[in-house]
Amino acid sequence: MNAIDLRIPSERSFAIKQLNEAYTKGNKFETVHQRKNGSTFSVEVSARGVAVDNAKMLIAIVRDITKRTEYEKNLARIAAIVESSDDAIIGMTPDGIITDWNHGAEKLYDYMAKEVFGRSIAILIPKDREGELSHIFETIKNGGYIEHFDTVRLKKDGTTMFVSLTASPIKGPGGELLGVSWTARDITGRKKIEEELAEAKENVELYLDLMSHDINNFNQTVLGYLELALESKTLDEAKELMKKPLEALENGSRLIENVSKLKQIKTRSLKYQTIELCEVLKSLREQYSSISGRDVVINFKPIGGCYIIANDLIRDVFSNLISNAIKHSNGVRPLIINISIEPTEENGRQYYKIMVEDNGPGVPDELKGRIFSKFQRGKTKASGRGLGLYLVYTLVKDFHGKVWVEDRVPGDHTTGARFVVILPAVEK
Repeated sequence: MNAIDLRIPSERSFAIKQLNEAYTKGNKFETVHQRKNGSTFSVEVSARGVAVDNAKMLIAIVRDITKRTEYEKNLARIAAIVESSDDAIIGMTPDGIITDWNHGAEKLYDYMAKEVFGRSIAILIPKDREGELSHIFETIKNGGYIEHFDTVRLKKDGTTMFVSLTASPIKGPGGELLGVSWTARDITGRKKIEEELAEAKENVELYLDLMSHDINNFNQTVLGYLELALESKTLDEAKELMKKPLEALENGSRLIENVSKLKQIKTRSLKYQTIELCEVLKSLREQYSSISGRDVVINFKPIGGCYIIANDLIRDVFSNLISNAIKHSNGVRPLIINISIEPTEENGRQYYKIMVEDNGPGVPDELKGRIFSKFQRGKTKASGRGLGLYLVYTLVKDFHGKVWVEDRVPGDHTTGARFVVILPAVEK
């Protein structure tokens, strides 16, 4: 009987070569065989030549590896998909040691794969979000998943970005946890759009609040006092009643002006330049030192060459602080406002520390934390009070500075308030 050739034609020359080598040194190789019905399947052949009764023989063990081959093909296909994905796909041990890092991860985080293999995934976590890491791994170890979790991650250069994160377990045949698969997608652009929409909504609500409540209140005040003035019996009485509508109109104009300035801040329509801050403060001292009907003393000793980067609205920061001190200190005679400026340093950077303090009624502790908010809200609609200080806060933040309020005499707010502003100095 002739030997049956189970090899398909395209594999015969390869198989013959492998079998010939097996006579002398043994061999193991993979090939393709065909069944009686012509169908093909993958096999692993282990062959070795032996001598039996001086006759050379070849012993071959053939094992069907169709399932293994299909599994390996699937793995290769999945690996190709993973590698070509724009999403960052990271594999790691159950303890967070990075073992796999695709091209998408290289693009997203700016680390090459060889730079992160064997390192902890913690290199991508900002310090203020380190608690997220233990939560994620605890969830995975308990059999859970993390799906579409929006958070912040670090690039190689330390800059932050918003990502949408998905984490899932990698399990072995027995269900044991072998590792963690981590997928991240950059959503910085989406977050920016969401923030812009939220800000636009907030601005619309602000303008509606102003128009529906504050401006309407001013108008009602004007109309009420004008009606009383018309009904007054003497000219002196009418003149006295006219002061209130004039004050209401001034407040309304100031409110509209502040809203306009807030819009300028948000649209960045004003040019930034080097400004001599002490000259601005000197000008404001002169402006507010002579107010009709008020006994106001403003003390300010300038220092030389205090330059900052700002725009023309820097004047409004300190104008609001000084005018608020005057406006809220009725009955204080004389009202004393002390303005001081001194250089200071934070984290190796030069700043100017400006303090505006008065001997007025002060700011109670319960208001200190929210005095820079747009509104002081109670059970009624927003009154609009505090918009000037919100403008101060917004401007100082835009100039990369800080502002807060404290007691002029620590622990006793009734002795007056001290507003502290920190602004970056121009590097010399």
